[in-house]
Amino acid sequence: MLSKKSFFTLFTLLSLFSFSQVKVGQWLDHLSYNDANSVVRVGDMVYVSNGSGLGTYNVSDNEIKKLTKIDGLSDVGVTLLRKNDNNDRLLVVYNNTNIDVIKTDGSIINVSDIKRKIITGKKVINEVYFSSNFAYISCGFGIVVFDTDKLEVKDTYYIGNGTTTEEVYQVTKNDTAIFAATIDGIYYGLLNSNLSNYQNWKPLNTGLAIGPYNSIVNFNGSIITNYSQYYKTGAYNSDTLYQLTNTGWQKYTINLNYIGSTNFKLYDYSKYTRMLIIDRNGLCDYTPTGSRTNYLTNYGFDYVHLNDVFFDNNSFWLADKIYGLVKSGGAIWTPNERISINGPVNNYVNDLDCKDGVLYNAPTDLGGAWNNQYQFPTLSSYSDYTWTTINNATFDSIKDVNCVAIDPNDNTHVAYGSWGKGVLEMRNNQRYKIHNTTNSTLKPAFGSSYDARVGGLDYDGNSNLWAVASLNNKFLNVLLKNGTWINFDFSTVSNANPNAIMPINPNAAKVLVDKNNQVWVQLARGNGMVVFKPGANYSQPNTSNAKVISSAKGSGALPSLDVRCMAEDNVGSIWVGSSKGVSVFYNPENIFNGGNWDSQQILIDQDGQVKILLENDVITAISVDGVNRKWIGTESSGVYCISADGQQEIYHFTKDNSPLYSNSVKDIVNDETTGDVFIATEEGIQSYRTAIIKGFEVYTDVHAYPNPIRPGYSGSVYITGLVDETELKITDISGNLVWATKSQGGQVEWNLQTFSGAKASSGVYLIYCATASGDMSATTKLLIVN
Repeated sequence: MLSKKSFFTLFTLLSLFSFSQVKVGQWLDHLSYNDANSVVRVGDMVYVSNGSGLGTYNVSDNEIKKLTKIDGLSDVGVTLLRKNDNNDRLLVVYNNTNIDVIKTDGSIINVSDIKRKIITGKKVINEVYFSSNFAYISCGFGIVVFDTDKLEVKDTYYIGNGTTTEEVYQVTKNDTAIFAATIDGIYYGLLNSNLSNYQNWKPLNTGLAIGPYNSIVNFNGSIITNYSQYYKTGAYNSDTLYQLTNTGWQKYTINLNYIGSTNFKLYDYSKYTRMLIIDRNGLCDYTPTGSRTNYLTNYGFDYVHLNDVFFDNNSFWLADKIYGLVKSGGAIWTPNERISINGPVNNYVNDLDCKDGVLYNAPTDLGGAWNNQYQFPTLSSYSDYTWTTINNATFDSIKDVNCVAIDPNDNTHVAYGSWGKGVLEMRNNQRYKIHNTTNSTLKPAFGSSYDARVGGLDYDGNSNLWAVASLNNKFLNVLLKNGTWINFDFSTVSNANPNAIMPINPNAAKVLVDKNNQVWVQLARGNGMVVFKPGANYSQPNTSNAKVISSAKGSGALPSLDVRCMAEDNVGSIWVGSSKGVSVFYNPENIFNGGNWDSQQILIDQDGQVKILLENDVITAISVDGVNRKWIGTESSGVYCISADGQQEIYHFTKDNSPLYSNSVKDIVNDETTGDVFIATEEGIQSYRTAIIKGFEVYTDVHAYPNPIRPGYSGSVYITGLVDETELKITDISGNLVWATKSQGGQVEWNLQTFSGAKASSGVYLIYCATASGDMSATTKLLIVN
């Protein structure tokens, strides 16, 4: 028995290891917060939306956090944040009309009434106005009255003529009536009437131009509205402000210097005797007499690009399209501070690659037709829980960066593929070289003399870069480590097999180099694949070293010619994802030696019936983790994790049963050093932490975490730094065996239970690790305090 003194001395020594920043089973948000669309302050907390989730900034201690579906929000696609001053409840409005209510204690209540209801008319929420405990929600079909105290819908007002609905952009009220700004003009309903009856809503358009009116406020007792030329035509012509008087509407004249004259949005801050106006050029702040007290069109470091504003009588909190959350004094000469929330440049993502704890993203999705998008690159890298923006000033005229590959022997050496400008080679996040049709063997697309459309990149084990330049017969290239380019001409194999015909000038795309140094190339737009073995001398393709893979038996037996992705697993099998599920080349080495090499679909037992694995899913991504499990992304069914042989479903994540942002997955990669699975969806990037990491070559800093285990802890402990297939035994201080296992990869999980299922008692535990042969071993200690 340890003495109390020695017990706590050991406790202190073992405190060197504590909780990692992300726990196993935890999801992590990797969204950009640069393009903010809404902002509000509640108490000391400022909330800003990036369109997917929320960032929070505590003004009392400057703490920045994220609040997303991972952390308790019910949905993604936030469009509006609005606070009820009466009870400080925050409404989080989503683009599908779902609503979350965040209470002052931080709890989140979902209100999905509008989302769930079958509604005639446009299903969208445009704005929210508060009066007492009621929120008047302006919708595409009318007005919904929501009680923010009882958290229930009280009523719905339809303003149309009884057969059609009227879209409401914003509402306000005075002592006698509610006013609604609509696409056709202003309507009002008297408060003492039955506003649920559309006949009690009347037009109030005397003196007004013919709609639409996008904004309306009650500013110190005056009803002011905006005629929006932008809402009417989409063109940036002049908007006009009107004020309601006893004789009807009259133009409301204010000083518009330093602010544009289109797309006005009005904000009523009568409690501070202020009205704010933002438009496409900036922000103006007005008194009831129409005098301007503040204006802001430039922060001092760049122009403003406003989506939303919140005023707290001390600061203007801005949702900027480029700089995210900005705190401003209201003018260029006042302090204008960007509150940066770490993340990628934006949420555009198409292709990911990860190596030794570093993740890179290629942002441009070329679509199913593989067409130019003309997007300038917005590149970011991620490591150690931090996103770094890569300076795009070095990219020249490169556009449509759609693929990325990391040198397996140097994770600071990265190549990006541009659909039109060739290959961008980077070192340490700085441009090293641009390879195009003038200085490499990359060939232009047919009909062009310069347009090298690179849609696929992969490094082989010797750091040679393989690049596919599409829409010509000489689509495959390799950049050797010594800087030499070699091009491969597939003209001679285009019609080598009548059952597997490669089109002339194929839309060649993704590329994979396997352990046998065979090069696999996706032939997009439903043309299957080609596999090529150049050999040590980099021979040109011919009928003996290149084959087109089709759906025909003897030519690959693909379930579909619409191939979307490829991956090599840990035993050398090639997994192919298509529009009709998954197939596997179990013997890819047989392709050029005469053996059977057709791919096979995986048969599984499902409820007593034999079925084909994922045969009805469009497979968009496949990644392999440290113990050969397959992570499979789909076009509409989310993410599957299956066992190494495909027979067992370990996870199936969807947007309905998990924090996954979207069921439409673009790419998946595994970080074998952390166990993180990075998932790219149409909403952005997120990651899921698993316990699976790659086994180490030798025992490396073997330790248990968390360590010590403190009172009240209910999770597992992880022993990491292991060689694969380690024989691991845990004993108490007297040498009694408590638990044992064999590792898969470089880490094991112990649920803190003994062989008998009892909870491990307080004390010091010794952890013995050894390879099966016994030639390597390691020990460590764990302290448990219950």
